[in-house]
Amino acid sequence: SLYISATYLYHREKWQLLAITLGLITVTRFDGVLFFLMTLLLVPTFRLRLQFTAIYLLCMMPWYVFSWIYLGSFFPDTLFIKTFQHAWGNWDFFNGVDLYLRVYRLETVLSFAFLPLLLLLFSKPVRDLAPIQFLLLTGLAHFAGYSILNVPPYYWYYIPETTAIILIGSFGLGVLFQGARSSTWIKSLVSTLFILQAGGLFYILARGGLPVTEMPIHTNWATHEQYREIGLWLKEQQNGGTILVD
Repeated sequence: SLYISATYLYHREKWQLLAITLGLITVTRFDGVLFFLMTLLLVPTFRLRLQFTAIYLLCMMPWYVFSWIYLGSFFPDTLFIKTFQHAWGNWDFFNGVDLYLRVYRLETVLSFAFLPLLLLLFSKPVRDLAPIQFLLLTGLAHFAGYSILNVPPYYWYYIPETTAIILIGSFGLGVLFQGARSSTWIKSLVSTLFILQAGGLFYILARGGLPVTEMPIHTNWATHEQYREIGLWLKEQQNGGTILVD
């Protein structure tokens, strides 16, 4: 949601609010540094870049200074996990989508259903849209960074890429729709793609019955109900005491 908010703020050229949003992204996920660096390339003037950088640092530095003093590390543990954790055999972030296609074929196809719409970038009216550069730079930077780190293909690592693809495809469809006042087939195509996304998601969530017991794509060892049973069993074994994990 913060990534989508950042896209909107970039579109409106609200640089101060965008810097705050990127600072909040960096507090929650260290990946926000990549988004900040890519966005800095798009800020139009040198003076505005200095202001943008200052606001960004003021938003994210208090937490990192606190982390350095109180937790003993300026960098979050997740960064070290990313850099030291090995790929799952032959599967890493770069080729991980292929793994998910083998295990969660329909779910993965629907997640990347808007990928062919990136061909609309060959259309100048689509390329000229304000958010497109922001989405392309941040999405590609995130993909390149994680690929270089050779991290495992955890499904949530792909959220910035799928979000960028969906937004770029949606903007492209919007341009087609606005320019096709007399073209019925383009309007039908746009409507079909959005119905396909929504209908596919509803089918995947409802096919196992409601309420949903597990997410369509996940890498957990068990369902949340099974984890609950494990937790209750551990509580009984410890008589309600503290559980220490080595």
